[in-house]
Amino acid sequence: MLRIDTYLAQSSVHGMGLFAAKPIAKGEVIWKYDPLIDQIYTKSKFKKLIDSLDPVVLKQLLSATYKRNETYFYLADNARFINHMEIGYNIFLIDDYTEVAIQDIGEGEEILENYYLSYDDDDFFMLEMKKIDIMNILLLNCRKKRAHAPDKNIFTQLPN
Repeated sequence: MLRIDTYLAQSSVHGMGLFAAKPIAKGEVIWKYDPLIDQIYTKSKFKKLIDSLDPVVLKQLLSATYKRNETYFYLADNARFINHMEIGYNIFLIDDYTEVAIQDIGEGEEILENYYLSYDDDDFFMLEMKKIDIMNILLLNCRKKRAHAPDKNIFTQLPN
């Protein structure tokens, strides 16, 4: 559960983001697991849960569930809007149940974490990011191949 005052706003990183409503000091707890708000599932319980859900509900569940150390955490508060930033992140999980500010965060500043450092490689977001990375690699390879393709204008310059 979030332990700081925050608000949601349009993010320059991705979609909606979570922003600090007041300054946050380095070392301050940002999020801490609270069994009244957050849900924890073992792998077997989570599989049973997702097998029982219709696709619309499943999509909502997956959008707010993170996997760390083979445990699934469902975030029922706005912590689900914390966006990923590989460089320039300002919070970090110090254990499975506590996330802290690793630098001072100013009022109005977006709260960001590095998913690569926080979650398991087979977390849903990690898999999505890997798909995006693979797509970017494929697109880059296509662009490189096109760069070596003949200029289309060459065909208009050929003699009759």
